[in-house]
Amino acid sequence: MRQRPSARLLLQSCQLGVSGFVGEMSSAVTTTVFNLLLLRLAGNVAVAAYGVVANFALVATAIFNGVSQGAQPLVSQCYGKRDRAGVRKLLGLGSGTALALAAALYLVVFGFTDALVAIFNSENSALMARYAFTGMRIYFIGYLFAGFNIVSSGYLSAVNRPTEASITSISRGVVAIVACSLVLSALFGMNGVWAAFPASEAMTVALTLFLLRGKRAAD
Repeated sequence: MRQRPSARLLLQSCQLGVSGFVGEMSSAVTTTVFNLLLLRLAGNVAVAAYGVVANFALVATAIFNGVSQGAQPLVSQCYGKRDRAGVRKLLGLGSGTALALAAALYLVVFGFTDALVAIFNSENSALMARYAFTGMRIYFIGYLFAGFNIVSSGYLSAVNRPTEASITSISRGVVAIVACSLVLSALFGMNGVWAAFPASEAMTVALTLFLLRGKRAAD
C-alpha cells in the first residue's frame, strides 16, 4: 500500500543520526583546529607530529565506536521490551568495557611510545619525535574519558533520546574541543594543545553524567 512521505518521521530519523554524524565529523574539526594552532606555535614539524598522533587516534576511536555500535542493538531490544534493568546493565557493561580497553590502550601507548612514533618517522627527525612523544602520552589520556562518552552517546540514541545524544556528541566533537584548544594552547603552548582532548572529554563526561542522572531521576 502506497503512503505519502512523512516529514515528521523523516525528521525523527534524522535526529537519531545527528550524534553519529557529529561523531564522524569531529575528527575533521579536531584536525583542522589542531593543525592551525600547532602551525602557529611550532611550525610544520609540530603539524607532522600531530599527524602521528592523529593516525593512532583514528584507530583508538574506531575501537570505542565498535563497542558502542555493538551494544546499541541490545540496548534497543531491552528498551523496546521496557526492561529498564537490562538497559542499565548494558550501559554499565559497555562503559566498563570501554574503560578497560582505554586503560589497556594507554598502557600500550605509554610503554611503546618511541616504537609507535618511529613507524611514521622515516626521516628520523629528532624534533618531530620529541613533539610526537609528548603528544601521544598526553593526548591518549583522553580516551579514559572518551570511551565512556562514545558508549553513552550510542546508548542515548538507542533509548530514543536523540537530543541528549546530540548534546553529548556536539560537546565533545565541536564545542568543548575547540574551546579547550584555544584556551589551553594560549596558556601552555603545545602541551596545552595536546591536553585539549583529555580536558574536553573530561568536561563532556560531567555533562553526560548529568544528562543520564537527570533522566533517571525523572523516571
